[in-house]
Amino acid sequence: MPIDTEVRFSSPDATGRWMRFIGEASTSSAGEVLEIHGAVQDVSTRRQAQEETVRLAMRLTTTLASINEAFVTLDRQSQFMYVNRESEQLLGHTTGELLGEPVHRWLVGQTPGLLQEELEGALARNERTEFEDFYPALKKWIEVRAHPYAEGLAVYFRDVTERRLAQEQLMLLQTGIARLNDIVLIVEAVGGDAGQTRIAFVNDAFERQTGFSRKDVVGKGLGVLAHGVGADTLSELITGLAHPDTFTVRRREMLLQHRDGSTYWMDLDAVPVRASDGQITHWVAVGRDVTARKQADEKSTTWRSSTR
Repeated sequence: MPIDTEVRFSSPDATGRWMRFIGEASTSSAGEVLEIHGAVQDVSTRRQAQEETVRLAMRLTTTLASINEAFVTLDRQSQFMYVNRESEQLLGHTTGELLGEPVHRWLVGQTPGLLQEELEGALARNERTEFEDFYPALKKWIEVRAHPYAEGLAVYFRDVTERRLAQEQLMLLQTGIARLNDIVLIVEAVGGDAGQTRIAFVNDAFERQTGFSRKDVVGKGLGVLAHGVGADTLSELITGLAHPDTFTVRRREMLLQHRDGSTYWMDLDAVPVRASDGQITHWVAVGRDVTARKQADEKSTTWRSSTR
């Protein structure tokens, strides 16, 4: 009767040891065990390694299950080794269809060879890579983040179509605003505090009209514009913007001073922008040069006075 079994024994240090018993029992005609011939082997190291492997596998399974982004692992030939449910939904294919297949066969971007080049480069340099491309078959912009590891690459996919469309719309809007003849000035509340402000955006007309470049003013407080003629009036408007609950006048005509010292009349209209919770996050100010009209009004007033 052959014997091959493993038994765990307790030990004083509470670690326990695994022993393997190998042998064969001699029995009588009645089936009673008369003697056993064999050997005993300490297999604690192997059993501990097996248990550690199981623990690591369980941790890996738990970790993969907790990832709520589209996530895959690729071997060193960029073939799918693991595909989670979010990746199936994003790519529109099942795990069975993707496993063992090269990723660039299923993801073909509008930039030829970009995906394969970036993934191969990440492996060669042993450095993470991150890039975006549009994938016509999916009709989506996808952000790819790849991290090298011993077996290949751990890759995260994220659908960034909405963000890319928003960026494109913003660029179009900024381009349109930049070409307006009216001044556009966008001011943001610093840290959500309406009392602390800084200039976030100015258009080309602002630079032409005031003599200040974007570099001079963007990122700085509104006080940078309050100098010389009109400083008091502009400061009053700035103070009012910082305390919108007690300040109702949003539109002013004011005489301001150009950076070169010349003066001009500006009709400035400021509007607060609020977040969903009602907090003011930005102000948009639109100004137009009304110097010619003011001068015409003054001439008309002077003429009427002289004819009386």
